[in-house]
Amino acid sequence: MFLNDFCGWILRNQITLIGLATCVTLPSVLLYIAEIVTVLRHKQFHSSFFALFTARALADLLHTLNSYFNYKLTVSFGNLLFGIYLEFPNWVLTLSIFLGMYSFQTINLATVFISFNRLSIVLVPLNHDKLWSVALLPASILITFVAPLANLIFVVKMDVTLVTSTTNSSFSFIMAEGPKTNLLPLITDISSAIASLSLIICLIVNFGTLLQYKRKINVAAEMAENQRMERKLGIYALHTFAGHMTVSVMMIGMSISHKIGIFTAVMTIYSQYAYVMDWCTIVLSSWLLLWASSSFREQFVADFVPKWLQTIMIEQQQHQQSDTGESLRRHLD
Repeated sequence: MFLNDFCGWILRNQITLIGLATCVTLPSVLLYIAEIVTVLRHKQFHSSFFALFTARALADLLHTLNSYFNYKLTVSFGNLLFGIYLEFPNWVLTLSIFLGMYSFQTINLATVFISFNRLSIVLVPLNHDKLWSVALLPASILITFVAPLANLIFVVKMDVTLVTSTTNSSFSFIMAEGPKTNLLPLITDISSAIASLSLIICLIVNFGTLLQYKRKINVAAEMAENQRMERKLGIYALHTFAGHMTVSVMMIGMSISHKIGIFTAVMTIYSQYAYVMDWCTIVLSSWLLLWASSSFREQFVADFVPKWLQTIMIEQQQHQQSDTGESLRRHLD
């Protein structure tokens, strides 16, 4: 009974939830784009980690922006957009479904390679850069963007229709597979299988990384600056994996619920997926990077923050450091 009531509440308030999530998502999208620009503009960030970060960021952005076209806008502004969507040829709607599945699989693969990248910096720190620049990075990028095409190419044959929903206060619609094809169950199964495999691999790799950090990296005050940065990037990789894992678990749960016939759960997960995905991917990955890398944060501030605001930030930082030093001297006296 509680589950049914909760699912009903989610479905009734999905427009409000989408609107609230969008208030946070759109600034995060702009931040993510600015971070990609920062990586591309400055050679000091042309490393294997930031290359993989950029690959996943592009997939995250594609997944989020596509979700506005095929779900968020159609649910929030169904009355205004239904007539426009009816005029779209089938290939436009099919392309949207393809991009959603493609970006989802790309995100999972990029997350796997980011996890391996953080493990290798601990296992082979001296050969890490050479190993990735020569072989692993090109292979990782190729697999990340090309492999999903192999199992999704048949999506172009899908028949897509618009399914409407009317309540007392709103009219909405979503995209669904039409009667001429039956490809969506197979597509969902493939995406769920890739998500499950990626989840298992990342859990094992991240667990191994944590063990190696505990063994090899001294977290005392005398730790070198580059060690601190690599440690923070490892924490970044772990936390963003947790966010992307949440999205994968939702996809897997939706697939399992559909197979066993719990369609209320399917619709509830589907209705939450878009904005939960935003929070767990775009929002988490973009803002956490500013904490993880001080050199990146400083360059980002120099590139995008107005000079007058930079001056205020520097003055506040100096004031805090002065207060800290004064408190320390008083304590020693």
